[in-house]
Amino acid sequence: MFPYQVAIFVEILGYQIFDCGGIIINENFFLTPAHCCDDFQTRTVKIQAGSTRLEDPDAVYIPVAETRSHPLYVGGEGNSSCHDICVVKLAESIPMGNPNIAIANFPTSSDTNYDGEIAVVSGWGLHDNYSETISQDLQYASIPLLSSQTCRQLFNAESELFCEKDICTGDQVGSNAPTVCVGDSGGPLTLEDTVIGIVSRNDGPMCMGGTPAIYTDISKYMEWVHETAKREGPPVRVSGQPPDIQFTVAHPPAVKRRSLQLPARAVLGLSNPQPTKPRSGHLIVGAPQQLGD
Repeated sequence: MFPYQVAIFVEILGYQIFDCGGIIINENFFLTPAHCCDDFQTRTVKIQAGSTRLEDPDAVYIPVAETRSHPLYVGGEGNSSCHDICVVKLAESIPMGNPNIAIANFPTSSDTNYDGEIAVVSGWGLHDNYSETISQDLQYASIPLLSSQTCRQLFNAESELFCEKDICTGDQVGSNAPTVCVGDSGGPLTLEDTVIGIVSRNDGPMCMGGTPAIYTDISKYMEWVHETAKREGPPVRVSGQPPDIQFTVAHPPAVKRRSLQLPARAVLGLSNPQPTKPRSGHLIVGAPQQLGD
């Protein structure tokens, strides 16, 4: 279902650690949040493509060569999270002949209104506050899109969490709604066949359902993405253009969610927990779907 989604691993003390998700732009570049690129500066980084299972020996692994964060992104503790988008150059081209790999479709216009639509988010993040590890299999879930006005009303009036070029999702009913969690950063928010957002952050303690999740609105950055990625490689594909290849997906994905109060890496984790002994924070409840073997 998500052949354009990649997993990003960083090397720490000799171990390959999952860090974030990413979205394929073309065979030489992919998108991820700028806060994830902050983690790449002093480490060896590679992506996994062509599989919905982490560390799949049959997947494709390619090292990262260069990161290009948006020039207005500041990031860091206490700073704004606006413009949370990064174009990443690969050291080798992605083999687009692989039937489980594809280039994502992106919006053709920045004049968008997604209020009331239902989109799908996917990632390898935690299922809930009580999980100890990320998901090995990609998770995904359907999530309602909120208007900017509604999203601002749901945030604290003094909060700068929601930015002008963001998309907001969530269920105002309560904590039983699926949402993103730690490890879901970089996952795609897909509406029909178009990737409209990148998982960035959320407002709430850890994986709390019923609180807004924030995504970078890709439509607002397409010109910058085109200019940044066209330095090398073919142009970025936009919706309405026919795919260069036919593809099928061996496994369907799944979703998780993330939080501002935790480190940058986030993956969409839909929660479906029935814990008997809470550790800390708030319970997240949802009905994520998992792509397995």
